[in-house]
Order: sequence, then C-alpha cells, then structure tokens
Amino acid sequence: MMGRNVVEFMAQTGKPAEIRFGYDVFGQRLITKRIPVESIRSVDWSTGQVTAMSGKDMNDWMLWMWFDHNDLVRKEKELKGGWKCAGQENYQIGPSGKKADTEALGMAFIEFLRKAGVEVAPGNGPHSFRKLPVTGSEGIRS
Repeated sequence: MMGRNVVEFMAQTGKPAEIRFGYDVFGQRLITKRIPVESIRSVDWSTGQVTAMSGKDMNDWMLWMWFDHNDLVRKEKELKGGWKCAGQENYQIGPSGKKADTEALGMAFIEFLRKAGVEVAPGNGPHSFRKLPVTGSEGIRS
C-alpha cells in the first residue's frame, strides 16, 4: 500500500488508551490496527523462518508486539489446543530486515511506548521488553 506508515498513541476521556497503527494516504489517516495499552504484554525482535531453516542470519529480523486479544471463546479453544501463548496475539511492526535496522526500530518503538506513559522493562532475552503490570486506579505495580 502506498503511503506513509504511522503509529500513534490515543487517549480519550472515558475510553481505554490505545496504540494505533496505519497509514497516511492521500491526505487521510487510515488506521488498520488498534491495540489497547492495557492489553500489551511484550515487545521483542528475532530472526524469522529463513534464518531458522538455513542456520545462518538471512537478514529476516522482525519486530513483534504481543498483546492479549481479550476473546474468551478463542482463548478457551487455544488452551484446549495446547497453545503456548493462549489468549495472546502478535502484531509485526515494520518490515523484516537486517538485525541492526530491526534493533534500531525496536528501541525507537520502546522509546515511543515510554513517552506514551507505558512502563516497559527488559524481558527474558537480549531483544525482549515486557510491559510492567499495573493494578488498581492508583497505578501501583504488582
């Protein structure tokens, strides 16, 4: 699709804050994905299938955001099917490419989340960040 990729933070009174992905096309903003901030679980980047199959880095690094899909019926099916990440979905941010480019995009996205007020911390691996859980209206971390 032609146009400029956009990612934005949207917080409106009475509605959950969300991260929106889309395009600016012909002077119009087209939002293709909305993810509530409260649903975000983690952000990470890793190599893709081509690297896994070839055994060497094939410049197919990808940036992913994991989030709760909040669909109880779907989650129940995923649990019955033995899914490792039942109740979660992922969204690829940007194109696949070289490790350095994907890492730069990943760090820029983490900084974007932090500026939007989303608390993130290093995750389980060198290319992983997790959202810090918040409980209650006081914003106390659990």
